[in-house]
Amino acid sequence: MTTGQWKEQKERSNRLMLNLLSMTALILGRRLIRLLLYPIAGYFYLTAAQARQSSQDYLRRALGRNPSRKEVFRHIYTFASVSVDRIFLMVNKNDDFEFTVQGEQLFDTIERQQGCILIISHLGSFDALRITGARGDYKIRILMDLQHNANAMALIESLNPE
Repeated sequence: MTTGQWKEQKERSNRLMLNLLSMTALILGRRLIRLLLYPIAGYFYLTAAQARQSSQDYLRRALGRNPSRKEVFRHIYTFASVSVDRIFLMVNKNDDFEFTVQGEQLFDTIERQQGCILIISHLGSFDALRITGARGDYKIRILMDLQHNANAMALIESLNPE
């Protein structure tokens, strides 16, 4: 999937369902909500043909072979898990997380030089980066397209407007 294609994909959920998922996650906790993500990921695996195909394409490139159905499902489930983790990160329920910072000395250098623009991808978590910055007293500002997945972004903003 090219950059233009993923950006054009419509959000598959709505604010009501995202708020329900968020409240359920915060009540049940991280471990139990992950159990509920199996049927949710299964639903998306079965009904989101474009996302399933994109996962297959990505995994084919990453693994150098055709991925199994189980691997594609696990990829979709992992995406769902990371997305739900954002809820806990936004409300500072970080006790179940272990943060590892590699190259932390780079942040010290950046602070002394009045900052920088750091370009990252979804190979990590923007929200975990924010938490890491707060722990090290670094000023980290994330620039992202808030219009893409507007319902999810509205949920995140309602959980933590800062």
